[in-house]
Amino acid sequence: MVYGLGYGASFTLVQSRAARLFGRREGFARLQSFLVLCQYIGSFAGVTLTAQLRDLTGSYAMPFLVFPVLALLTTLHAQLSHRSAQHKARTQSDAEL
Repeated sequence: MVYGLGYGASFTLVQSRAARLFGRREGFARLQSFLVLCQYIGSFAGVTLTAQLRDLTGSYAMPFLVFPVLALLTTLHAQLSHRSAQHKARTQSDAEL
């Protein structure tokens, strides 16, 4: 149940975040389509990689170690990108004044 809720919520959160940030801009439909495509490719790749790691090691320990590390790195990248975008927006806003 926890896995299902977390998995479902992650798809919804990515899409709602994009809608909140870019929903009124031109090309939003293309952006949303690209995000959904990436999500499904990532889901497929995750399942495939998990199976391959299980076959190679004989255990699910490796995927359960690798994927949290990848999730942490992705989170850090997203946070740094968001802060950079905020800084850039503030700098442009200050320059316009």
